[in-house]
Amino acid sequence: MSRTPKLLTPKDVHDATFNIRGFRRDAYDADQVDELLDNAEHTIRVLAHTAHNTWRNDGRSE
Repeated sequence: MSRTPKLLTPKDVHDATFNIRGFRRDAYDADQVDELLDNAEHTIRVLAHTAHNTWRNDGRSE
């Protein structure tokens, strides 16, 4: 993937649609599915990193 993934909102995931490829009505465009999954992975990594840093910093005195 050459472009930077975007952070997804719950609405992005809920509203995701994919074009149908080929003659089968259940065959989705693999590139579109891959892009959504790449963005979902990126979102989860950013949130996990943020949560980890927040948890780690909660023990520090100001």
